[in-house]
This record gives sequence, C-alpha cells and structure tokens, in this order.
Amino acid sequence: MSINAAQAAGAYRQIANIQTPNSTATQDSTQTASTPSVDASGFMDMVGSAMQSAKQSTYAGEQASLKGIAGKIPLHELVNSVTQAELAVNTIVAVRDKVINAYQDIIKMPI
Repeated sequence: MSINAAQAAGAYRQIANIQTPNSTATQDSTQTASTPSVDASGFMDMVGSAMQSAKQSTYAGEQASLKGIAGKIPLHELVNSVTQAELAVNTIVAVRDKVINAYQDIIKMPI
C-alpha cells in the first residue's frame, strides 16, 4: 500500500482538526482528504500545533498526577488525563518512527 505525501498531509490535517476543534489554525473546513492542498508552511503549522497540543496534554497529565497524589481530584479525572498524555506521547513516537523509516527509505533509493 502506497500513500503519497498529499494524502498523508490531508490525513494529519483532519486529525489535527478532530483533536483540537478550538484551534486557531488556518485550515479550510470544506477541504477533504481526497483533495488536499500541499503547502509546506501549512504542514509545518499543523505539525507545530500538534506538538503544542501534545505538550499541553502531557503537562495536564503531570498536573493531574500531582493533584491525584494530593487527593484533590477524583480518580476518573486522573485516569483520563494520564491516558490522554500517554496517547499523545505514543502518537509522537509513532510519527517519529514513520519519519525515520521514510528517511531511511529515501537514503536507500538509487540515484
């Protein structure tokens, strides 16, 4: 199965819209995954906002853990916050692995 860069950028853009509906990213809501526009600055903005969202989620998980240790928040809120932080870290690691694999594939290509 082969996925081109435009499809990947469109999929990541849709995921960013789903995970951060209140984000101020400049993205067209009428755009679909089948017709994504490839814009380097847009992709960089999307990656940057995804990293910022992951950072905030991780920070919220840490703060919830501290409050949970002190007994200031209910257990279900603690579990929810820590799970969201874990999901964000796992997503970052998966994207990193895909980028490294893509880089290695490009390096192996004959010139």
